[in-house]
Amino acid sequence: MEDEPSTSTKTSKYSRHQSKIFNDPIWGPIELNPVCVKIIDTPEFQRLRFIKQLGGCSFVYPGAVHTRFEHSIGTSYLAGCLVRNLKKKLKKHNPEYNIKIKDKDILCVEIAGLCHDLGHGAFSHLFDQLFIPRIRRDSDWTHEKASVDMMFRIFENNKDLTEIADKEDLKLGPKSNDRNFIEGLIRGKKSAGETGREEKLDFLYEIVANEKNKIDVDKWDYFSRDCHMLGMKHNFQVMRSIMLARVIKHKHSEDDNKYQYHISFPLSEYMNIFDMYHARYTLHRRAYQHPVNKAVELMITDALCKANDKLVYSSREKTLAETIDDMELYTQVTDGVIDRIRFEEVRDDKDSKFMEAKKIIDRIFKRELYKCGMERRVERTEILKEVPNEAIDKEIKKYQDKWKIHLEPIVFNYGAGIQNPMKNVTFYSGSVEAEPDDEKPPMLPKDFEETYLRMYLKEPDEDGNKAVKELVSKSTRNHRGGRTKEKIQKIYLPNPSNNSIKEKKTTFVEIFTCLLYKVTLG
Repeated sequence: MEDEPSTSTKTSKYSRHQSKIFNDPIWGPIELNPVCVKIIDTPEFQRLRFIKQLGGCSFVYPGAVHTRFEHSIGTSYLAGCLVRNLKKKLKKHNPEYNIKIKDKDILCVEIAGLCHDLGHGAFSHLFDQLFIPRIRRDSDWTHEKASVDMMFRIFENNKDLTEIADKEDLKLGPKSNDRNFIEGLIRGKKSAGETGREEKLDFLYEIVANEKNKIDVDKWDYFSRDCHMLGMKHNFQVMRSIMLARVIKHKHSEDDNKYQYHISFPLSEYMNIFDMYHARYTLHRRAYQHPVNKAVELMITDALCKANDKLVYSSREKTLAETIDDMELYTQVTDGVIDRIRFEEVRDDKDSKFMEAKKIIDRIFKRELYKCGMERRVERTEILKEVPNEAIDKEIKKYQDKWKIHLEPIVFNYGAGIQNPMKNVTFYSGSVEAEPDDEKPPMLPKDFEETYLRMYLKEPDEDGNKAVKELVSKSTRNHRGGRTKEKIQKIYLPNPSNNSIKEKKTTFVEIFTCLLYKVTLG
């Protein structure tokens, strides 16, 4: 990373303050706004250096050690590239729209791209999708919410940042409209406190986090970065899509007399965009949900849950799971938490759970991992819609504890469930909206989603594993053999008096069969 005064070159985008150039392995030299540089130099952002982008995936792919730090910088860079290109194309191709993207708007988009992942905890999605839901079942916490809270903490604790932002005509104080705008960009929709921004500019919420069709710079960076670090290839051309993207006026889906402005692509880009969705599917199948990667993540999660009460932060004595309520303490939460478990001495016999956590972490480094004893593809069905989840969950947990197994539903798709994701993409031809020719559809997959059920064996006990596998084999035969709707309902319909499963003699075979159906209800 090199300092470069913006006044030293005529090609620099920044004329009043000092910018910096980062040499990125994916996008090459990246020049960032001085406001972004100030954010990067805060402890809250530097923390991302110690949070791996892909959680436990480095235990499967040794090169996957890149972090949220470089991904966030890359996302900010792509966000700036895209919004500047959209501004240029609006002026050249659609001046009649009378849409004005200010330099301040561009900076807000870059800051949103930079700060969108500040709220990730240890091992990225493992923390918010596996650990927190198990420890704090009633919590509605998300890493997106934490990202906004952490960003506000940066704004409030750095006066020099505020001063530089003021010179850029950017207001970052509490309740300021610019601050609310950045929050909305991170969430992919207008924030509650934002007012006065022209509705024509709503397409800006599609740049960092696109809830409409999942095409955003966040994914463009991590698909490209992850493939590079995993040693994989993909066909999607990011810079081509940025160069060809335009803001186009489209008819409102519910009212033909109303129009909305969306980021759109030429019809010729159809297959390039689909390649992006296919890259997502491939990464999930080969890396993100790789059986061994999931086994490692389950082990880390089990260890964190067992060690949670012992992992105390600061004199306030808040546990690991409680740090999400205190951004000052949450700044200390990184992947280094497993080193705390590995190397902290245990002298009290009462710390039996912490000892179990240490053993699990030691097993990971010895490659004594949970075994994927079974993986079965399952089909969607409507048979068990009437059965309450809590009744089944209670029974399943009992058998999971008894047999020391973990049952994990795995879903692979292209980003839009069972639907073709291309249906949500907006296209243009010339300078007006256009629709793909349905009479000549490209050669695409027939199905866009598939569901599997995996069973992980937690203990390396061959006799026990054999017994469980026999039960699974019987259960799977029952599932594939097609139990009748009447028999399934007879066994599993809930008892209204105590909200439990009626049949007292329910076996593991039937419970497992029930789960096979349950995870495929969609």
